[in-house]
Amino acid sequence: MNNTRFEYNKMVFTLKEEKSDFKSRNTIVVAIHQPNYFPWLGYFYKLFCSDVFIFHDNVKFTKRSLTKRTLIRKAPTSSEKTYLTIPVKKTSDYSLIKDLSVDNNQNWQSKHLNQIKGVYHKSPYFKEYFPQIKELMQSFKSVESLVDVNLNSIKGIMGILSIDNAIVLSSKLQVKGVKSEYNLNLIKHFQGTVYLSGTGAREYQAEADFENLGIKLIYQEIFDFLEKNPYYQAQGKFINGLSILDALFNIGADGIIKILKNYQKILFNELDQT
Repeated sequence: MNNTRFEYNKMVFTLKEEKSDFKSRNTIVVAIHQPNYFPWLGYFYKLFCSDVFIFHDNVKFTKRSLTKRTLIRKAPTSSEKTYLTIPVKKTSDYSLIKDLSVDNNQNWQSKHLNQIKGVYHKSPYFKEYFPQIKELMQSFKSVESLVDVNLNSIKGIMGILSIDNAIVLSSKLQVKGVKSEYNLNLIKHFQGTVYLSGTGAREYQAEADFENLGIKLIYQEIFDFLEKNPYYQAQGKFINGLSILDALFNIGADGIIKILKNYQKILFNELDQT
């Protein structure tokens, strides 16, 4: 098996050219997203499918994003959802994500754990995974950087799901640009041939720009997939878009991987036909 090796800032990883049966060979799939806090299932789908996942921390922080918050069910039997929000120290309106600091003078970790326990304590897999989540969240008390908190939350779930694909911070790369141009330059940096994008980027991405560079642009539609194929939630009627913790406590790691693989077959069928 041939491998492509990249090295930067003392961080080394290997891109495996061997793909699963339903992904075309000779492709490098790149995905890009801001580092979020215990993000939703669709975020981990992009991590699961990509050869290189770029945490885009070198861009402006927006308050409406999920960079410092995530969604869980509001109460054990509620059909509403609520945010778990990380308090951050006061910043300017132009701060980059990589420069944000967590306000650890507030005991937000215990507050989040209590909210999670209150909602999910009767879920099928709560007893199996809550101790790991508790240990992980308690470790955040000594972490000042919001990016590091988010990366640790994501890496912790990646470990539980046995996802070990290559990940990198955009701030560690000598790549520049704005909006779609920045994404294109990041993809080119890793010789990407496929860009797995979220649907929100349709507003500013031009498919022709990717085509001109020989990059296949694919939008993941896993939100719609889950609407038609909801996973079991012990708390009641299915609510889409909740933190990965919701799926972890309700269907476990194996259940999550099954969903990711099932949707992967559908999405990457497009690659096999091109």
